Amino acid sequence: VFLPLWLMFQQERMVWSWGHVLGLGFIAYATISMAWVTVPVQSLDGLWRYWLLGAAFIVGSRTDNPRPVYAGLGLGFCVNSVIVIAQLLGWRFIVQIDAPAATFINRNYLAEPAILLMIALYGYRMPWLLIGCVPAAFFPMARGALLALGTAVWFAWVRSTRLFMVLAIIMSGIGFWVFTSKSHGDSVEQRIVLWSD
Repeated sequence: VFLPLWLMFQQERMVWSWGHVLGLGFIAYATISMAWVTVPVQSLDGLWRYWLLGAAFIVGSRTDNPRPVYAGLGLGFCVNSVIVIAQLLGWRFIVQIDAPAATFINRNYLAEPAILLMIALYGYRMPWLLIGCVPAAFFPMARGALLALGTAVWFAWVRSTRLFMVLAIIMSGIGFWVFTSKSHGDSVEQRIVLWSD
């Protein structure tokens, strides 16, 4: 978190945009709001995430080419993919809430950034790293992350070629299977019952 603050005042002057101002204002409000939170310890996790997002924004805004950043993230997710496969084969060395989650403790926390990274890796034409992220993205069976990937594939399909049509059909099939399978318990049925009231 301190690296972006240091970067803000180092080297050449940072050009401020409305994104910088609004983001800094939001993070300042989130930090000040800790004064009236009933249980501050429970709110620190969310505040920490906002600070990390702000730090990533500042570092990203000062980067001319994000390709090396995506490559580094891709390598990290390839390692997590290997751990996911090992966890599916019965290896349980890393403590986690919901397996397979690799080093992320929760499988949703693993799948969501993996899907977003896959979209970036595709955009920057890094197919080998993209393939390495597939187990981390799909094996956790995080429905929200798969829905995000399906939406991205659909938008790309609307804009592009037959390859995306095939990917969209495959993603639709995987999405249908995930949403209708019992691999995630009966949470879908429980939500339908809750929403039908």
